[in-house]
Amino acid sequence: SGTSPAIEMVNFDNEDINTGRETTLRFKGHRSGGELITNAQISGHHFGTADDDKGGLIFWTNSGSAGLEEKMRMHEDGSITTPKRPCFVAHLAANTNYNSGVNQLNSNGWTSVHVNIGSHFSTSTGKFTAPVAGMYSFTVNLCTTSAAPATAYWSAEIYVNTTRVLGGWNEHTAGYQRTEATYVRYLSAGDTVHPAMENAQNITLLGSNPGVYSRFEGYLIG
Repeated sequence: SGTSPAIEMVNFDNEDINTGRETTLRFKGHRSGGELITNAQISGHHFGTADDDKGGLIFWTNSGSAGLEEKMRMHEDGSITTPKRPCFVAHLAANTNYNSGVNQLNSNGWTSVHVNIGSHFSTSTGKFTAPVAGMYSFTVNLCTTSAAPATAYWSAEIYVNTTRVLGGWNEHTAGYQRTEATYVRYLSAGDTVHPAMENAQNITLLGSNPGVYSRFEGYLIG
C-alpha cells in the first residue's frame, strides 16, 4: 500500500559469502503430462566476500537438457555478463597453399580453437552455424609466409551460406603479408558462415598450433 508499494523478500542468513544472502523469484508451469517444471528464475545475491552491501542479479533459464543454467549476471557496478553467449576463435593449425582466385576457406584446417562457447563452430567443416536469429560479428584475419610474392589485390571475406560477402582489396609488397576484415550480419537460426579470400597470386596462408596467425572468429551481438 502507499504511494510506492514494493514486494520484498528477505534472507535471514547472516553471511558475507559470494552469491550469498540469495532470494529467488521462480517461474514454473506444467507440461502436457502434468509434470511441474521450472522454466526460469531471477535471483538476487550479495557479490564478494566483504562485509558490505554489494549486490546484483542472476538470470537463469531452463535449457531443457541441463536444467536451470545461469544465462546473464548483472554485477554490482552495472556491468552485465552473458556466459552462454555464442562465441568462437579458431586459428589455422598449419601452413596451407592456395591458388590465385576466389578461395572458400571452409576446410578442416581451422582446428586450433581457443574459444567455442556453445560448440557452434565446427572444426571438421570450418563453418559457424547460428544457433538463434540475431546480429552477429565476424572477423577474418589472414597472414602469409615470408615467401609470398607482391600482389595487386588480396581480400579477407566471408560466405553466409552460399552467398559471398566481399571486403576491400589490399595491395601488398613481397614478403610477410596480412589482410583483415570485420563483418556484421543478421543471421537466421541455422545459417552458416565460413571464411574466404580473393588473391591475385598463389599464396601460402600462415598457420600454427596452438594458433597465433591466420584467424577466424565471431560472436552473437544480440
